[in-house]
Amino acid sequence: MKKLFLLPLLFLLVIPANDQKATEKDNVINLIKQFDTAIAKKDSVTLRKILTDDFTGSIPNGQSFDKKSWITYHCSPIGKVRELKEEPTTGWNIKISNDCAIINRVVTYLVKTAGKEKPAEIKVKRLEVCLKVKGKWMVASVQGTEVL
Repeated sequence: MKKLFLLPLLFLLVIPANDQKATEKDNVINLIKQFDTAIAKKDSVTLRKILTDDFTGSIPNGQSFDKKSWITYHCSPIGKVRELKEEPTTGWNIKISNDCAIINRVVTYLVKTAGKEKPAEIKVKRLEVCLKVKGKWMVASVQGTEVL
């Protein structure tokens, strides 16, 4: 009889944890989508809000940036990124542990190329690290490698 009582209790304890984890995953996905949009729109205000103060990022050529230089690089009027193709999040590999999320995915950039009107497509494998700071998910690090 005790076992019958404990089984439903166990399900009640497990379900909220799974729901909470799903919500955290949704929050991380929304943050990364916001990050992508801010890069494509050269939105420095949003980037300042969602990047941690000690943010570090690197681009496919290996060049690394701190928060300020990342924003300057991506928000420059001569910046090459024009748009990011909408990618289904089902292909994203997301791992969340406590206040840290690691996202591994492929991003397709549409970039301006010299002498051409139509933007070129560049596929980049991205590894992003997000941290929950004071209850809010923020982007702490980004690294991109071009997929050849």
